[in-house]
Amino acid sequence: MPLPWRLVNTTDRLKAMLDVLGPRLSSAANRLYISIQGTKDVPPATVALLLLHVAPTSDASEVTYIVDVYTIGARAFTTLGPDRRNSLKMILQSPFHQIVGFDLRHDLTFLEANYGIKTALALDIQLMECLSRPAPTAGGADLVASDLPGCIAHLDAPLRIIWEEARAHNDSVPLWCRRHRWTTRPLAPHPLNYAVQELRMLPRLLGLYRRRMSDKQFENVLVATREWVGSVSFRGGIGVVVQGGRSYQNQGEWLARFKVAR
Repeated sequence: MPLPWRLVNTTDRLKAMLDVLGPRLSSAANRLYISIQGTKDVPPATVALLLLHVAPTSDASEVTYIVDVYTIGARAFTTLGPDRRNSLKMILQSPFHQIVGFDLRHDLTFLEANYGIKTALALDIQLMECLSRPAPTAGGADLVASDLPGCIAHLDAPLRIIWEEARAHNDSVPLWCRRHRWTTRPLAPHPLNYAVQELRMLPRLLGLYRRRMSDKQFENVLVATREWVGSVSFRGGIGVVVQGGRSYQNQGEWLARFKVAR
């Protein structure tokens, strides 16, 4: 059975989500896991869905929301909750909520470009995986980034099997359907479940990599995320980090300067 999620495709559902999200974030290590689905290959991007996940706590189970930005539009970010204290934009920009994702350079760049949302505190698990590895060989070649399926493959079998089943169902969807899967309504269940299962793996990956890291290494991940996300430009549709007058398409050489001993 697929893990549950809540589809948010009206402003009333959005307000109900905001009513739950604020208190949950204050008791879930202040981390909000996000993923964007849409046309992200080249700018301008269409942000069709924003997936939000809060990990489980001692008194509440994990919850995943699918915000249908394609249907709600910009109101998805500006609508205030019932207490009129928070909107989704406020939550994403809050310095008290850590926004966590995998390869955030595109997701956060598109949120800023399309909706003026600039996160204050972000953590990129793709960078975290790179910097949690053993000491690099000369040249930093071992810091080539892993993709998300490659990272999930190292998780324990029960979790990995849930994701593998969702992936198999998604792969069974015809290619022509997959091209428009995020902008067709009603949303197709298999691609949606696969995206949800990927997002739900992120808290497990974060825990795995954090156990490998010293506090100093983890601080470097936060610094690297801020620079990686904040320095993206586009060249031929590829995100390129520009630092100190140099351009980096591969994280390896750029990340090597953040690598420290345990």
